[in-house]
Amino acid sequence: MLIRQDFQSLETLPPKPFLMQVMDPLTKEYCFLWDKKDSENRISMSWKDVSIFFNKNTFRSGLRKLNNQGLLSYQEDLEGITIELIGWEDISEEE
Repeated sequence: MLIRQDFQSLETLPPKPFLMQVMDPLTKEYCFLWDKKDSENRISMSWKDVSIFFNKNTFRSGLRKLNNQGLLSYQEDLEGITIELIGWEDISEEE
């Protein structure tokens, strides 16, 4: 069983290609968003840009699930979507 202490440094993490193979689609979507975020944990994408990486309906379904878990908030319009990831410090303050 892996515990948090096993991954305290980047040297102990498995290679990213391996992690991408074993992650479920929802985890991959969250990691994709994490890589795209700006310094304020926000991502703005047009629907055209989203469709390069994901099926639009699948992406929106994943966002709803991540939102229900309290990991992000988002706002949709006809042009695209704006997403704000919840920071780790915000999650730990809620507990």
